[in-house]
Amino acid sequence: MVPASGSGKTPVIVDRSVIVDALIIVGLIVVAGGQALSVTTGLHLPPDPDLFRSAAITQTMVDGAWTADPFYAGESNWYNPLVPAVVAALHGLTGTPILELYARGGVMLNALIPLAFWALVRVLFGSGTAVAAVFTFLFLTPRGLPGWSTAGYWPWLFSGVFTQAVFYLSLLAVDSAGRSMRLSQWLRAGVALGVVFLGHTAPALIVGGVLVLTATRGWRHGCSARQSVLMLAAGLFVAGCVSFPIIMSVGVHYRFAVANDVLALYAYPGTEPENIVDLLRAHANAGGALALLGVGLLAFDRGRRKRVWVIGYWVIINALFLFLHYGRTALDSVGLRIPPIVTAFHFFIYADAIVTVFAGYALWRIVEAAARLASRLVFRSSSVATTWLTPSLAARALLLTVVLLSVRPALASRRAREDFDESRARALQYQSRPANQAIREWIRGRTTPGTVFLASPLMSLYVVAPAGGKVVSLDAVFANPYVNAASRERDQFTMEDRIHENDRAGYCAVAPRYQVRYVITDSKGGDVTVPAETFLEEALATDGIRIWRAPDCGPGNAR
Repeated sequence: MVPASGSGKTPVIVDRSVIVDALIIVGLIVVAGGQALSVTTGLHLPPDPDLFRSAAITQTMVDGAWTADPFYAGESNWYNPLVPAVVAALHGLTGTPILELYARGGVMLNALIPLAFWALVRVLFGSGTAVAAVFTFLFLTPRGLPGWSTAGYWPWLFSGVFTQAVFYLSLLAVDSAGRSMRLSQWLRAGVALGVVFLGHTAPALIVGGVLVLTATRGWRHGCSARQSVLMLAAGLFVAGCVSFPIIMSVGVHYRFAVANDVLALYAYPGTEPENIVDLLRAHANAGGALALLGVGLLAFDRGRRKRVWVIGYWVIINALFLFLHYGRTALDSVGLRIPPIVTAFHFFIYADAIVTVFAGYALWRIVEAAARLASRLVFRSSSVATTWLTPSLAARALLLTVVLLSVRPALASRRAREDFDESRARALQYQSRPANQAIREWIRGRTTPGTVFLASPLMSLYVVAPAGGKVVSLDAVFANPYVNAASRERDQFTMEDRIHENDRAGYCAVAPRYQVRYVITDSKGGDVTVPAETFLEEALATDGIRIWRAPDCGPGNAR
């Protein structure tokens, strides 16, 4: 572009390849988003108990108790609050019911994940590699593994899935900090780490480890040890300030004293050591093959390896956590017992993301080589072609051809995953009983937030807590790990047994500890049966579900 005579203005040169890349990225996300939208359309309830737990946290926030446990009265929230807070904000802005946001909001919010992934790979590897990596990220994922254990863009708003977006952007912040060693950059990295911790613990541990290695790198590259330590300390301090809501609860209030370790000990069979062969088979696809090639190519690309050191640190820290998982038996045998902190499959999400980075790098290297060859063979004698079809655009045209040929079969493979039709069927099953929604509406309309109900674990998780009520007991895997779940289960059983025997005195010996105001029974759910002669007072009956007013047993030691 030539400026007008005498204008004195610097010409603005637009790189056509950047425009093409942006259009391809938008197209890829639209295609993946359209498939996700087809699954969530018409849903009012999410398909997974984890999402009902998150909905309970959001409802607690909306009710004004931002730091309260969503299930247990008088306890503090222990779960990473970022996604529930985002949903609370969306609920306030749009008026959309909270459960519906968890059912349908993932299509929109999770679209930030491939955008953040694109930004990270683009800065570290270049624009072409970033486009290829996003393609592998969206459409060449491992077979058979659910989305909540695999990197990618999926329909549902799991905290562990959405936090990928924050994680990828945080690595960009750490990369900037490591290159400049300026305080402002390290403070930004600290903010990013804090936000990641608010989102989920596993990626925060990875980013924290990468930040430590980055400080070490600064020292090795000429920065004084004192300055490196000060930069790291400043970043970690800011991270602690940003993530103070979760640190205050688990660190200050509970002092990390775990009383219910069921969640930390939970093991997803698909990523357990005994199923390692099946896990490797799940990655035996085009994405896995490209990733292996990418590792080999990167091994001979010294300049690129030096540029993407933050990816190398990510690999090291991620591998360390996976080693602690797979090597736990060996470590125990030598007396080195490391208690589990986070369920291990969460680290596989980020291991799979690494795989897609390498796969995208390999795919782009192949496309670039093919484009250069085509340019020499086809376009050398064509002056018209070479004026606009540069090798860079030729490579993108070839990549787009690969994408167009691959997307249709990839979409069919994605649709067969548990995350799509199977999950939709579960959500529709939850919606098939209108009585549950009637109970939620009754709780919202007839009780104050935080009212305690004695209800079954299923009713507690799916109905009471998402409506803002509190419960006595809950399935331990969804319950506060810093509260003794076993004692609550025993007390719940005692109260249910005394109700069944119409023993008011026995019931009142326990109920005041929890300030129980209502009892919910469900004849279709196999709950406790209330005899004809009962000390409870019926308040509502619908489709086999009954709400009873509990007697006033007097003051007690509320928990």
